[in-house]
Amino acid sequence: LVQHDQIKDELVKQNAIPLLIRCITETKFDVIKVQQCALEILWAMTFNERAANILKSNENFISHLRSLQMSNETGVIKAAEGIIWKLEQEAHFMSEKAQKEISDSLAHATSLHTYDIMISYSHADKDLCYQIQERLVKDKFRVWLDRDNLYGSQMQEMANAIENSEFVFICMSDTYKQSAYCQSEAHYAYERRCQLIPLKVIEKYRPDGWLGFIISGLLYVDFSKRDFDTDYQKLVTEINRRRDQSPKKQAPHHYISHNTPAFETKQWTVENVVDFLNEMKFDAMIPLCEDLNGRQLYEMYKMCNANSDIMYQSLKGELNELQNKTLPLRVYIRFLDTLKKYVPVTKDTKSMTCNIT
Repeated sequence: LVQHDQIKDELVKQNAIPLLIRCITETKFDVIKVQQCALEILWAMTFNERAANILKSNENFISHLRSLQMSNETGVIKAAEGIIWKLEQEAHFMSEKAQKEISDSLAHATSLHTYDIMISYSHADKDLCYQIQERLVKDKFRVWLDRDNLYGSQMQEMANAIENSEFVFICMSDTYKQSAYCQSEAHYAYERRCQLIPLKVIEKYRPDGWLGFIISGLLYVDFSKRDFDTDYQKLVTEINRRRDQSPKKQAPHHYISHNTPAFETKQWTVENVVDFLNEMKFDAMIPLCEDLNGRQLYEMYKMCNANSDIMYQSLKGELNELQNKTLPLRVYIRFLDTLKKYVPVTKDTKSMTCNIT
């Protein structure tokens, strides 16, 4: 449940974080049944900005997390490390990489990647994911998989793998979406604008919530039908298609061509729109947009872009009528500025289908 943004918001409102911290820091609680579960909940909560700020400000809790990295329990270590990564290390690591990218010469563009592929998956789906990895390696692809390449900090190794891979495979399933570790991987790859290729590894699975938002508008390869050879060939075809579309020379980790935006707004469902508004903390805009799909949101954006003042007054009046609330101008401006990053850049941009069958 805590993977849903609305649940995270409610936990913050109900002041549940101090109780969870007590479950982690007080020795009277069972390490596995209580402490580890509370850690995993707080790890998921770090994706909520308000919750993350509360945790960051608690120095005693942060200090206790560091001590838990020496625990005898693997699950406790993994969750504690994940929280520390999200609260302290991720932003710093991304900033360092961004600075390095600026200084790197395009002359080295032919040797940008240590790996062709990084596979992000839930261990519940490991059998199929290992089969995919072994076939890729047999075909001379350089593949990063945590089974073979974890030597130090899991979060640091994960980030380095994403930074040094041409593609990141997102192996979609219920257990993947429910895992805070998988969310950390997918979110980091998304923020770094990596080339994501979603793989459906569970039959009839439909990604929603944060996972649906991240893979929105992307082609996915369906491995759930159990015709492995055929599905694998479709995957190789998709890799080659992506490579053919990419510029021959480009700076690291700017793989998404401006003419084919991976997260094109017009592909979003109504749920994707709500996820976007929640993720970006546009609470005031939700009553105005909650019934819009991506194409309708795009039309609204164009209207705002063409007549910003008139649309602001119109939306402000509508929100006041619906909920007796005022639409802050700063929220409206930030909404348009953020949405601008997700709209098509050119008129001839073609949307992608959702499935390779």
